[in-house]
Amino acid sequence: MSLRDDLRKLTVGSKSEYRTTEIDYKGQKVVFKQPSLKLRKEILNRSVVDKEIDGVSVQVWSVIYLTQDAEGNRLFDDADYESFMEKPAGGFVDTFSEHAMALLGNDEAEEPVKV
Repeated sequence: MSLRDDLRKLTVGSKSEYRTTEIDYKGQKVVFKQPSLKLRKEILNRSVVDKEIDGVSVQVWSVIYLTQDAEGNRLFDDADYESFMEKPAGGFVDTFSEHAMALLGNDEAEEPVKV
């Protein structure tokens, strides 16, 4: 098998596995799921203000798109954006965004694959 075939089998042809993080928030189990690249792009695109990415908007959209219940159902929707923007700094939006944004990164959870 060629290097191309080996790499494609390990990447394109492999099952996608998404990382999750769970927290207990006031007695409720809250789950944050790693986005696909397409969803990460959507989060970043929705966060553009005056042709620049707005950090607070990234926080809010990350919470809206990546927060789930234990069954994998999203807890928030697009209509919550304005409400979240009015919440106090240091509140649940900041708490949730810390976990959600950690899953936006480029880190791979696995060791490099040896071919």
